[in-house]
Amino acid sequence: RLVQDGAGPALTDELRGFLETITLSSQQMGQMLTGLSELAALGQAPVEWEDVALQPLLTEVWAELQQLSSTQAAVCAIEVGDIRVRVDRQLLRSALAQCLGNACKFTPVCVPAQIHISATLQANQQVELRLADQGIGWDPVQRAHLFKPFGRLQGAKGYPGLGLGLLMAQRA
Repeated sequence: RLVQDGAGPALTDELRGFLETITLSSQQMGQMLTGLSELAALGQAPVEWEDVALQPLLTEVWAELQQLSSTQAAVCAIEVGDIRVRVDRQLLRSALAQCLGNACKFTPVCVPAQIHISATLQANQQVELRLADQGIGWDPVQRAHLFKPFGRLQGAKGYPGLGLGLLMAQRA
């Protein structure tokens, strides 16, 4: 910005384009560093196990995401009953926010996001949590790339993000 202001009318369109590219690249680098810092911080704090009711936590995370996002209409049906899980609340909250955020983000803008979350208590007392949406989807062959740092699939071009969200959810 200083160079642009200092150059005034002497700044050609070509140089202005170079400055814009440098500015956008530095902003993206800042976002990448922030994302890597957040990724590194996951799992550093001691795990605080507690019994958590899924329904209120999911409702809370969804409400927070809706307050943060003003770009697209979205509906989320949460059908998990009274299932409780023994987890670190903050880690689960982080994973849920990443997954719900992706479900909204990767839904075409012309379509209101419709998300369905369900949970099943398995015979071994583990809980299977399912999130379904009508987003752009991904080819199962590319599954391994979803959980790599900066792993963005071809269908993700044109959507914001760095390719860290699902890796962060997995680690949480």
